[in-house]
Amino acid sequence: MKEILIDMDNTLVDLTSELIQRYNQRTNNSESLSMRDVVKYNFESFVDRPELIQPIIESEGFFTNLRPYPGALYYFNELCRLGHKIVIVTQPSNKTGRAVDEKESWIKKHIPNYSTREITYTTNKYMIGGDIFFDDSPHHLKAWANRHPSGITCKIVFPYNKNVKTDYTFSVETAWSTFYKTVKKM
Repeated sequence: MKEILIDMDNTLVDLTSELIQRYNQRTNNSESLSMRDVVKYNFESFVDRPELIQPIIESEGFFTNLRPYPGALYYFNELCRLGHKIVIVTQPSNKTGRAVDEKESWIKKHIPNYSTREITYTTNKYMIGGDIFFDDSPHHLKAWANRHPSGITCKIVFPYNKNVKTDYTFSVETAWSTFYKTVKKM
């Protein structure tokens, strides 16, 4: 069985859509930001009002309201059922500690059989060893691949990470079903 490291934001859950929706609400749709506008990983680098991003992410309920990607919950549970060790490796997103509490609440609600003790919070994901690393961040994908050259890297492709070399690339619509089938073949 494999040890699989899975990112939470924009891999397990759709953080970007929620951030866009809340940003547009706060700006009264003055920019009408959409998914096609998200060409860089760091939101602050391409929006007109970068000072709004961190307060949105730190707002109460932000992480508890994120929607899972299609099939994510089913295939996550199937990978666990098959005996793979799944470690959620996520970067803490704010200074208040709310993100950690809300991410754990989200896991307890949506994946109740998964122990929140298996979540690793770190800004240095490359330090965590495993067989497979499934993430969206260009920085984390590159750093992990450099540190673990025999490991397997996977990503859901977005405009901001499309040029990052990984072993496997999945579209948003079928990412989790394809990821599951890929892992089963290994």
